[in-house]
Amino acid sequence: MKTKIPAIIMAAIMILSLAACADTRHALTVNGQEIRAGEFIYMQITAANEVSANYLEAHPDVNIFESGFNLFEQEWDGRSFSTRINDRAIELLREVAATALLFEELGLSLTAENLQDARRYTESFWDSSDGLQNFNIGNTWGEFYESVGIGKESHTAIMLSGMKEQELFFAIYGEEGSEPVSEEEITAFAVNNFTRFRMINMSLENLSEDSIPVVEEMAEDFARRFEAGTPYMTLITEYNNFLDYNFLGFEDDYWFDDYEELLVEDQNQYDIIERTDNLHAEFQSFISNIALNTAEVYSDEHGFFVIYKLDMLDRPDWIELERNQILLEMKGDEMIERIAAKAATVDVVLNDAAIARYTPERAAGSFLQPRF
Repeated sequence: MKTKIPAIIMAAIMILSLAACADTRHALTVNGQEIRAGEFIYMQITAANEVSANYLEAHPDVNIFESGFNLFEQEWDGRSFSTRINDRAIELLREVAATALLFEELGLSLTAENLQDARRYTESFWDSSDGLQNFNIGNTWGEFYESVGIGKESHTAIMLSGMKEQELFFAIYGEEGSEPVSEEEITAFAVNNFTRFRMINMSLENLSEDSIPVVEEMAEDFARRFEAGTPYMTLITEYNNFLDYNFLGFEDDYWFDDYEELLVEDQNQYDIIERTDNLHAEFQSFISNIALNTAEVYSDEHGFFVIYKLDMLDRPDWIELERNQILLEMKGDEMIERIAAKAATVDVVLNDAAIARYTPERAAGSFLQPRF
């Protein structure tokens, strides 16, 4: 006697069967173009780092080292950690597609050499183990990537997208770009956003209480001598000899002998040039109140720091050397906005079977859990 299977059960079996053999080689289509699952997984890893940073910023009081704590179980503002990762990964792929569209609209194209460079980088990266020491995820990056579903073609595609974004940026804002940024604008940005100074660190480590006033007096003396034009190495040598003679028991001025030939060299080599808003808040406030070409002593629990503030306009060589980086800092946000605006017009269709199969935990769990 044959058993009849109800139609509703048969339908469910057919659906499960179709799902089981669904093509998961691509994770989504963007403007009709299939995107490899490996590219989606790569972006999941990128997104996981962003989302974890956002979580830590939003939850500064959470003990992430608590036994049993799992980032992937967290939810905030109505969205789970995993959902945020997938959403951001899809957004990143939208931006990849938008970059390609803008690239084509400007009539740009990558060269055969670009493709070779991307492939060579992938091959080199595949065999490398740099940075793997903190994670138990394999002997090489290639071994790990392949274990989570990222192949060499997907990695190369991501590298080529990065090349397109760089080419696009300079095709717009570069010297011969469609919206070039002038040298005057670049110089003005450098002057307004970077701080140039020289510094002598006079540490209090291993010094007695009695010696602190002596070092402080020396720091004040160095500040005045900086302003008078005393070479940086003269002051450094004098300070080291002072330490050797008074605290370490050496009597020969060997520091001066070692560095004497440097006293006549270009003093600009001792410059520290930093983005002002990257400086520690208290130090940033201190140095912003120093007049150009004058020196002051900054102090904290670690010691005294002789700070000699200098004019950025006197370093056109540095501005020219760092031109591209300055340009990126000037126009980077604007470029992001351009790409985001274009990305909003891109049509995305998800391959639900692939999205369900390639979970954020599978892609990025090995990175996030050991770290926290």
